[in-house]
Amino acid sequence: MYAILLRSKRISASVGVFLLFLLSAQPAFAAIAFGTIGTGAVGTTSLSIPLPASISAGDLLVMAIANKHPTDAPSVPSGWQAVVDGQGPGGNGASGVDTGQVYATVYVRIADGTESENVSVTITSGNCAAGAIARYTKDAGTYWDFAATYGNDGIAGPSHTAWSATGAADPGITAGDIVIAASAINSDNFSWSAQAITATGVTFGTAAERIETGATDGNDCEVVIADRPASSGTSEAAPVYTMTSTGTETATAPTGATVFLRIRETSAPSADDLTITSDVTIEGALSILGTLAKGAGSFVIDHPLDPKNKLLYHSFVESPDAKNIYDGLATLDSDGKATVELPGYFLALNKDFRYLATPIGEPMPNLHLSSTVQKRFFGLFGRPVLRIAGGAPNGKVSWQVTGVRHDPFILDNPIIPEVEKGPRQIIDKGEYVCDECY
Repeated sequence: MYAILLRSKRISASVGVFLLFLLSAQPAFAAIAFGTIGTGAVGTTSLSIPLPASISAGDLLVMAIANKHPTDAPSVPSGWQAVVDGQGPGGNGASGVDTGQVYATVYVRIADGTESENVSVTITSGNCAAGAIARYTKDAGTYWDFAATYGNDGIAGPSHTAWSATGAADPGITAGDIVIAASAINSDNFSWSAQAITATGVTFGTAAERIETGATDGNDCEVVIADRPASSGTSEAAPVYTMTSTGTETATAPTGATVFLRIRETSAPSADDLTITSDVTIEGALSILGTLAKGAGSFVIDHPLDPKNKLLYHSFVESPDAKNIYDGLATLDSDGKATVELPGYFLALNKDFRYLATPIGEPMPNLHLSSTVQKRFFGLFGRPVLRIAGGAPNGKVSWQVTGVRHDPFILDNPIIPEVEKGPRQIIDKGEYVCDECY
């Protein structure tokens, strides 16, 4: 599924149908290509996988991992993305030398051009792992789109030399795509040839094996990566991956799992990123179940003094912190004191409080906060309150309290004031959010 660049001036309630129609019409491209692949890495419960050579910003990095005794999947390395349906088990027989189940796992990363160190992957349990990272390229100014499915080859026996794994679903293959097959194999004693990726409705170009890397640690395992470009047609069924083995084992044959990763170049961001290139007015409510980034913002209403002819704008309050502001007027009692009651959720939502209190109508040199925000009774029970003292009897005070959010959503989605421009940001390096401003 794709996002689109909207160029209409006004969006109404029927926009959903309009969007769905255009989403299905996004073109595919044929500029994607295999770039390089790094040296494979082997181990047991940890891997240090070398990066491929010549990485540039915007390249797609594809990491394939095989691990044996799959009670736990590999960790997702920092900066990498787990692909939906990009992991599956396969194999045949109880775990042992060249038998048993393995996991095939694929992670992806859109390169920012700063990658320089081996990628560390951990596996909580298991006794054999192998992995490698491939690099794919596309045109500048376009976007990556990918989808995955997986299948397994579970036919064991000495006469079984033809690997065959069928995906569980159709990832939507069309002309210009590349399909990558990453296979996890429960032996390292075999070599592979005649790799092929097929799908009903699609004509493919030449299949190419990119790497075979095996580990003799533990009970042996191997990862094999191959790919094949789609030259015409559109898939009508799940893909199938086949290859032929020759090896040294006489009592068994290799089994395991294959992950199919379909990659594509598109003219628009993925469905997670909607880019709008002109003014849009939404008639109705808008809810965003995530974060909002903007160059500037305001509310706009009919001007209260001339609602028929004018609009009134006010800017949003801006801060590097996720601040909440609370204020009001307090009338002091005969002792010059007041207790200001705050919302019941105040302490759960906020931390790092800041205070202001200003006397109204007369000086109050001894005006002060007799207590910071705390619960009303003994600091343990009741609603949160702020206590003011030292004022004039029956006087008035303007007060303000600010707090910084510390709820679970903001802790999981913190506002980072300064970030590097790059492919995973709203604008790339060397470009400007406001070209005409510079």
